[in-house]
Amino acid sequence: MIDEIQANYDLLVRGWIESIDYRVKIPIHNEGCANKEEGVEIECACPTVIENRAKGIKHAGLLEQLRSFALDGDPGHRDDCERGAPNKPGSRPPGMMAGFNLLDEITCEANMLYDQVLIDIGNHRELALVAFPGVLSRMTRVAQDCEQSKPDTVREIRMHFAKWVRDARKVLSHDERASLLANTLCGECGGGLAAYRDTVKCIGTPEASSCGVVYGKEDWLDLLGGA
Repeated sequence: MIDEIQANYDLLVRGWIESIDYRVKIPIHNEGCANKEEGVEIECACPTVIENRAKGIKHAGLLEQLRSFALDGDPGHRDDCERGAPNKPGSRPPGMMAGFNLLDEITCEANMLYDQVLIDIGNHRELALVAFPGVLSRMTRVAQDCEQSKPDTVREIRMHFAKWVRDARKVLSHDERASLLANTLCGECGGGLAAYRDTVKCIGTPEASSCGVVYGKEDWLDLLGGA
């Protein structure tokens, strides 16, 4: 149980690295093709092969992602292309309100759970007066200390941590397999874009995290047109 709690704590707070699959065309230049010369890049009729590749993308913790969504992802009118496809004016469709609500829900549930945990182990409830998400770190330590003496309390902690991860991943669409879009960049920050079933998301660059832009189906033609 302790390993599961720690793993879910890491997902919630510390983040993880996701492998994104993509494909690239590799030209096989014929003898005499000008592209065989160093530094030359022209169109040619040489055959190509497709190579499957993978790229590791560092994700912030689920709580930080939900927090960023709550701060920057509010729905409403936009006068320029901010948080939308390049060069696309107009109003933005309503966002996923579940993202706003879930962060509040997890915060409230975690504080209430920690309060109950302190009662269960006989500690003073004033110890619960700690800023979120510090309560999560403290509960992982409680679970380690009480695995043998308070197994029911540890199971309750495990259940809640697993639920928070499951709910956050669902809201943020992380359980959908993504593919990296070749030759297409985020219109806001120039980061890479990953295609999920119903959305295209900015995933940032190896040097910088995602700016948080999510492109809906109505933006896809603009993205492809700018590729």
